[in-house]
Amino acid sequence: MRLPCVIIDYQFDGAYDFHEGLAAVEVAGKWGFINEYGRMVITPKFDGIYNFDHGFFEVKLGDKWGLINKDGIFIVQPKYFDYADVSVSGFSDYFAISEDKFNLILNTKDGDGLINREGKFIVEPKYDSISVLSKEGLLEVKIGDKSGVIDSNGRILVKPQFDTIYRFSEGLAAVELEGKWGFIDQSGRVIAKPQFDDVNNFSEGLAKVKVGDKFGFIDQKGQIVIEPKFKSVNNFYDGLSRVYVDGVPGDIPLKGYIDKTR
Repeated sequence: MRLPCVIIDYQFDGAYDFHEGLAAVEVAGKWGFINEYGRMVITPKFDGIYNFDHGFFEVKLGDKWGLINKDGIFIVQPKYFDYADVSVSGFSDYFAISEDKFNLILNTKDGDGLINREGKFIVEPKYDSISVLSKEGLLEVKIGDKSGVIDSNGRILVKPQFDTIYRFSEGLAAVELEGKWGFIDQSGRVIAKPQFDDVNNFSEGLAKVKVGDKFGFIDQKGQIVIEPKFKSVNNFYDGLSRVYVDGVPGDIPLKGYIDKTR
């Protein structure tokens, strides 16, 4: 049996796995970081290490938590009493994308902002929350109970004005305002003003909408192409949608299929 080759000697009181060429190690009760050759590149001075997020580390100094980059420089000074009060997330946390080329979301107890890969602020933490809307780099921002849209460079596409924004599907996102639903495109343009009682994401170029107690479909221009006359409908798959109509009173609704091309 071949024995493993020890390339970094047994010398640490604690150690974490490597991430992007660095590993957290404990020496005499303090935490620092070594590189893959075992050289200490960030001096052990931290009282705790919690997580690694996209090239940044949540670290504890004294009894407070902050965020450092891979050079050991504080991006967020230690001022939080809980590690959960400061973190970083990216688009690859939400979508299976081969390359996450966008700026990162900085989540703090005081507000959310955007930073680049070097830790420079793109948007100071001024929003109540920021979350990912699309793999093309669009984000939902909230101020109070209103939602808007920005890109990953912080450019405002839609000022916070909607009550709800869904993730984009086929380039369009459902938005809610005062109980009515519509759609916006990725530039922030309203393609269907909030007028429907319920909607679903686009599938194969059409989205189901509810008017009163009946369902139909709109196209990507916001035009009704299948009149709302069904008790219920499913999204289109392979050109077909399963639909429900009323049967005999008190009986189970009847089911059938419609073809969007006819």
